[in-house]
Amino acid sequence: TRGGGGAIALAGLATGLCPLARGAGVALIPVGVLVLLLVPGGVSLRRRATKAALFACLALLPVAVWMARNLRATGHFVVADRSGAVLWTRAELDRQIDDEGFLPALFAWTPLESARRAGERIWPDASYSRYRWQGEGNFFTRAMRRWNAERLSSADPLAVDRALGREAWRQFLNRPGDHALAALAVSWRGLFAERSPELVAPFDGTFVLGLLLAGAVVWVLWASIRSGRFLAVILLAGPLALFLVHAAATEFLPRFGVPGLPLIGAAVVASISQARAQRVPRMGKERVPNPLRDRTRGRAARP
Repeated sequence: TRGGGGAIALAGLATGLCPLARGAGVALIPVGVLVLLLVPGGVSLRRRATKAALFACLALLPVAVWMARNLRATGHFVVADRSGAVLWTRAELDRQIDDEGFLPALFAWTPLESARRAGERIWPDASYSRYRWQGEGNFFTRAMRRWNAERLSSADPLAVDRALGREAWRQFLNRPGDHALAALAVSWRGLFAERSPELVAPFDGTFVLGLLLAGAVVWVLWASIRSGRFLAVILLAGPLALFLVHAAATEFLPRFGVPGLPLIGAAVVASISQARAQRVPRMGKERVPNPLRDRTRGRAARP
């Protein structure tokens, strides 16, 4: 946030490459703009706006070039060929949660065997975990069957994908309550996107790790805002934005998980170092009282 034009340009181009790896990375662009506009203290609004505009232009450049390439090659101005499938799968999930209930989804997506067994016993008809391609299946298999069937019967598969995406958006807008409830369930599922550390094998630490990470995020945000130091907030802005985008528009399969452990760890370390900096005066600025040292020096000074 305090760097010059070169640093802003590098950050913009690096951010612009993220959507080429995963479309949800587009969410990082407005996050960067907001950080540059709101965080730097002691910088004029005009200079902050200039930096934010430079960042946005350079971040959008790789995406625009890639979409222009796709337009020329396929006739569609798109980032990827499966965005409609992702949205349609989420629309199917919204409908399933409305039909089968919210609690069965939470039990099915809690990474504890006891919780899953309890959910199967209490709601035997719930099908959240039935990834079967024969029969009814679940929201995912239903969505993929329709997506594949319509693509195979069309001369333009990308047009089918875009049409399903638009249909999904219409459902989100027409049924906002169902979509919001599903977002809560998907957020719970997303808490456990991090894999269990290998060092605890054969035990599964996914559940504990997810709760610890969630608690760490809440604590870091609260401590940073309370102290008025926003380095940790900046470090967490990217993972939180990606988490919210996935919770709002996907069903958070493991392949859609956004592991935030490195940046969350960095934010925790930054928050701890900030707290220490507030408690321990900098060397040369202020003398730290030491009763034992002062008493020893006092004795040495006596004649």
